Amino acid sequence: MNCSDVEGLIAAQLDAELDAVRTRALDAHLAECPACAAERASLLDLRARLVAAAPYHRAPPDLRREVERQVAEADAAASRRRRGPLWPALSLQGTSRRSFAAGALAGAATVAVGWLAGSAWLERQADGDLARQLVDAHVRAGLADQRIAVASSDQHTVKPWLSARLDYAAPVVETPVPGIELAGARIERVERRHVATLVYRYRAHWIDVFVVPVSGRAAPGGSRSVRGFNVVQQTGAEMEWRAVSDASVEVLQPLVARLAQAGR
Repeated sequence: MNCSDVEGLIAAQLDAELDAVRTRALDAHLAECPACAAERASLLDLRARLVAAAPYHRAPPDLRREVERQVAEADAAASRRRRGPLWPALSLQGTSRRSFAAGALAGAATVAVGWLAGSAWLERQADGDLARQLVDAHVRAGLADQRIAVASSDQHTVKPWLSARLDYAAPVVETPVPGIELAGARIERVERRHVATLVYRYRAHWIDVFVVPVSGRAAPGGSRSVRGFNVVQQTGAEMEWRAVSDASVEVLQPLVARLAQAGR
């Protein structure tokens, strides 16, 4: 089992939809892969925050009866297909049927209490969730003393190492601004993908710069503070750059600005 196989299995396990054999295989992989284990922990944390912050309203009796009626009709249609010549066709059985009922009730209840408000809340949380993930990765690497997987003698050491392990080429700058130097790099797993992480030193501070290609709408530049760490982001050279450190925003902003320009 590799990391790409694990992505869907983690979500299925958290939804109690994974059989015993695949559960054992997944647990064995998580025990040996810190990146995937961190991904599962991040999903658990996100779910806990959603449960704590999102409003919950029980579906009205009439709405519940309507959803149950639709589930019964789907069961009946599946039975007819099983008896007909077109079998096997897609049907709602076992866990899938239960998931459909639960999802339909949850979705209908959300609509009943204001789907637009809930969607807006989730959108506002998206950037904050990503920033927390990056801070978690920064702290985790420091505690485990695993900041650097490849040390830098110059960019010709780091860039080939990253390119051989990723599906994109991350620009690498040895000394982007005076006083900040490249120490090396590693690969982190963030939002279900492997991400180039450039590691810089500024005096006694470590700075992680997470680099990914721009996908869809580019993230706006800006900064935020998460648990005492600063996260500064900027887009340039078709890449999104996010620096995380306990160094000040005044140090990080020129760094990401120079990296975004140097990649062009």
